[in-house]
Amino acid sequence: QNLKAQLSGEILQAFPISSKYVEEREKFKDQKVNANIVQFKKDSLEKHINVSNAEVTKFLADEKNKNRVQEIFKQRKAGLDQKEEVLASHILFKSGDKNDAEVKKKADDLIKKVNANNFATLANKHTEDRTGKGNGGDLKWFGKGRMVPEFENAAFTAKKGSIVGPVKTDFGYHIIYVRDKKSAKEAVLADHEKNLAKELIQKEKKEQISTLVAELKKEIESNLKSNNKKGLESLQKKYGFKLETDVEVNRLDGAKGNISIDSKNLKQLFTDKPGSIYSFDESIDVTLVKTSPAKEEKKKEELDIDKEKQSLAMMLSRKLREQIMKDLETKVSIKVYDQML
Repeated sequence: QNLKAQLSGEILQAFPISSKYVEEREKFKDQKVNANIVQFKKDSLEKHINVSNAEVTKFLADEKNKNRVQEIFKQRKAGLDQKEEVLASHILFKSGDKNDAEVKKKADDLIKKVNANNFATLANKHTEDRTGKGNGGDLKWFGKGRMVPEFENAAFTAKKGSIVGPVKTDFGYHIIYVRDKKSAKEAVLADHEKNLAKELIQKEKKEQISTLVAELKKEIESNLKSNNKKGLESLQKKYGFKLETDVEVNRLDGAKGNISIDSKNLKQLFTDKPGSIYSFDESIDVTLVKTSPAKEEKKKEELDIDKEKQSLAMMLSRKLREQIMKDLETKVSIKVYDQML
């Protein structure tokens, strides 16, 4: 703690922050618009390029291409292997501080009543797992290592379609419905060769990819211009791009949400009046933005200059510490504790 205080003090002295800087920074933060934003990676469109069976056959007839496919298969094989998985639902009766015998009795009584047809209904009514309420206790597909050992053993040992339990775990008592099972299966090249070849062909169709990028941009711009939210959502479903609607953007921090806008592009959003459409076509991705006036806010509290200075200084201290530790790690063996600074 003494080291932390000492370093913090030294950093604050080394990086004096003026009141003027804090005020100007706040002015940038106060420049706001609302926006609809779409962002997609160009290479994500490759899979939408059509490739015929004849093209795949011709591609694989070349020994070099066949070797390329085999190499990709080797690299991805671990991910292509089918692991043993179970599709299950459960009803949980939590034990915790409750009387264990009473909790077990509730589970014992209910398992006599459940079957495949009424499991979801009874799970919604009785389960004490809040994530299972409303979805019939659905746990979706899971592999080994995902659940606690007692639950995993019961689920993987049970036959497809069976209901087992009550199974005791640290969480309580579970009634488990094993809806489906997948056996482990090793991937073989023959099952994946054509798809991998198709993927390589798609990557090489640069002209078609560029055309599709241009066409998609045009469609998105049209929907942004007409404020067609359903149209954007339909395109998102097809192409899987990032979409943020009616999101706040400020000049300092950028957009709230999961889309990042480059600082030079962010500056452009504030050059024209709200209502403009912007298209930022970078080497890797494309970002399209339509701005609208920012929503009115409640009156802000008066800026606390000293508090803001302290906050900025601590942010600088963290960044400096990270750089110092990075430099030290290249020269000496060092262990970093999160609570140091």
